[in-house]
Amino acid sequence: MRKSRLAWIILFISFQSPLKSQYNDYAYRFFGPSFSNYGTLGIVNAPSARFHPGGTIGFSWSHNQPYLRGSLIAYPFDWFEASYQYADINNYLYSPYKEFSGGQSFKDKSFDAKFRITKEGDRIPAIAIGFRDLAGTGIFAGEYVVANKAFRNLDISIGLGWGALSGGDEINNPLIKLSDRFRTRDIVVGGEGGEFSIDTFFSGPAAIFWGIEYTLPFLHGATIAAEYDPINYQIEGLSKLKNIDSKFNIALKYPISDAIRLRIGVTRGHTLNFSFSYNKNFGTRDPYNIKNDPPKAVPYPEVVKELTSADVERAYKALLLYLKERDIKLQSADINNDVLALTYAQNAYFEKMRGLGRTLRIADQIAPDYIKNFEFTQTNADIALFTADVPRESFSRYKDQKMHEPLLRDITINRTSNPRKDHAFQPSVEWPLIVNSFVPSLQNQVGGPDGFWFGQLDIKAESEILFSRTVNLSTTIGYNIWNNYSDLKLESSSVLQHVRTDVNRYLRASINSPFINNLQGNYFFNPAGDLYGKFSAGILERMFGGYGFELLYKPFDSLWGIGIEAWRVKQRDYEMQFSFLDYETTTGHLSFYLREPKTGIFLNISGGRFLAEDSGIVVDLSRQFKSGMNIGAFFARTDISKEEFGEGSFDKGIYFNLPLQIFNKNYRTKQTGFSIRPLTRDGAARIKHNFNLWSITTSASRWKLYKDLETIYE
Repeated sequence: MRKSRLAWIILFISFQSPLKSQYNDYAYRFFGPSFSNYGTLGIVNAPSARFHPGGTIGFSWSHNQPYLRGSLIAYPFDWFEASYQYADINNYLYSPYKEFSGGQSFKDKSFDAKFRITKEGDRIPAIAIGFRDLAGTGIFAGEYVVANKAFRNLDISIGLGWGALSGGDEINNPLIKLSDRFRTRDIVVGGEGGEFSIDTFFSGPAAIFWGIEYTLPFLHGATIAAEYDPINYQIEGLSKLKNIDSKFNIALKYPISDAIRLRIGVTRGHTLNFSFSYNKNFGTRDPYNIKNDPPKAVPYPEVVKELTSADVERAYKALLLYLKERDIKLQSADINNDVLALTYAQNAYFEKMRGLGRTLRIADQIAPDYIKNFEFTQTNADIALFTADVPRESFSRYKDQKMHEPLLRDITINRTSNPRKDHAFQPSVEWPLIVNSFVPSLQNQVGGPDGFWFGQLDIKAESEILFSRTVNLSTTIGYNIWNNYSDLKLESSSVLQHVRTDVNRYLRASINSPFINNLQGNYFFNPAGDLYGKFSAGILERMFGGYGFELLYKPFDSLWGIGIEAWRVKQRDYEMQFSFLDYETTTGHLSFYLREPKTGIFLNISGGRFLAEDSGIVVDLSRQFKSGMNIGAFFARTDISKEEFGEGSFDKGIYFNLPLQIFNKNYRTKQTGFSIRPLTRDGAARIKHNFNLWSITTSASRWKLYKDLETIYE
């Protein structure tokens, strides 16, 4: 009866004449889909076939007794939703042994994924396939296929669920017709977690679930949601819920803004449910703030131009002065007939084409009129990243309208060896140069038998000393302001060398004294063409010091690269000063990098020996957006067994990096990152070191430069 009633509702709505668009726009304001209690887009408990645009990052928090859940959600594409779930299951203890974890409740971590099959059209619904608890303990494991169709301000969802999502109206599993393996489902709960239980996917009983969302007119996007609960409470969780008064859940969703959504509702007929969510698309260029540092005009440029036309030496010094005022460092310059060639370094603009454009603007304003062509080379650590040949007349013609597309026809961008030493003008530099900054730092440790959350607030002094263009020393010294790490008691039980799982000891030991995070000396070199190199030595990271090298072959016109690195390292003492423990080892990797040009997908495969002397590969897949943000995931497999690796079975995680200029009124080059590993284990652990060659040579790529060309007039 329920199914036939729903069918009549859908049929009735489908044949109604459309409201006038003017009234629709006036009466309803749509803020997009919202997150469910399970941290993915959905109704209340049920998933939907809706997706946010690619480049969106979301956070969701919900309280639906007995679950308190936090979720981080990312959309590398508008057809792929990936989420990391952290749930506090407060009707089940972390351990039955009070001396181990006291009365702390059980914590569970898992990954979810959803893929769009069809995009909604006039006659077809949006359809998606999804997986809950894809690589976790299996407590919430389930699969589903769901469809959505919007009719004006009403969005209808109907789906078919398996596993923990088989709590709707049960039907015979339609996949039994394909294979008998789908007839029964082996429930895999607990264990080491982290494994893909592929044999259980879409097996066992199946059930239909459905839901609706109705946007109320004239109420700022407020939405009423109702659903037929898809959760099978005899399968989900560790302590099964039996007190279910109703299979219908209802909720009121209210958008505080485009990004923030609140929800209050009732589930299971008696449980009050709260949730808060935030989502924002960071994929577009400068999505947050209009910048306050547009290109600056040179005062009285015609007067300056008269002086530079009369004396070449004055032209060089004027370039040095006005570029310095824009945080662009002139390395050398040379005027030969009608060509102005120069090399420069800049750390003010994230997009290197924006830095090139600012340099071209200065030269165009003050260079003598007889200069017809610019040959500008950007360098980093005295390594030439690219050279742009720009006709002056073309740059000026399109400048006011910011028309970068026609400029593309007239300029050429290549990579050659650094021409600095061949230039007539080379400004003197007083070495060493010192750059200092002070930044706060917050470290987190979430989940574990000792407690739900541990944190540490530090103040860090970051310093870079440049002894020459190719030699520097980077240092980070920290001092703890506040932490609650004294409550960390449980020591690592790992059977491998404790190269990462002794993190608690390092955190506790640094409570009352300054600590050295890194003290790394570097020498950069460019032995030939597209081959880059780096030697480093010192305190490389929090847990290890040592020495080693990195080489990278990265052709300018190609979308791939090959790198190799090797390190001899020794484990640091827990106080993180200058003392070391006995353990030392050699670690190294061979890496392959590949970029797909249309989507910006980036693949990095590395194989070699890890810190705990296990061997294997790491696969890292990410996507970069116009804003400079990248979203990625990784996993590692080594020659140790699941039992040796411990809980989690193998190393994996997700991450995203955001340029700080997204949130700032001025352009910036630094990035901030956020990464999640479900667990800290010793297997597949790699050495961390500053100035990764692939990162610092990112602009030595034709693809990257042409991708950012639209910023040249900004």
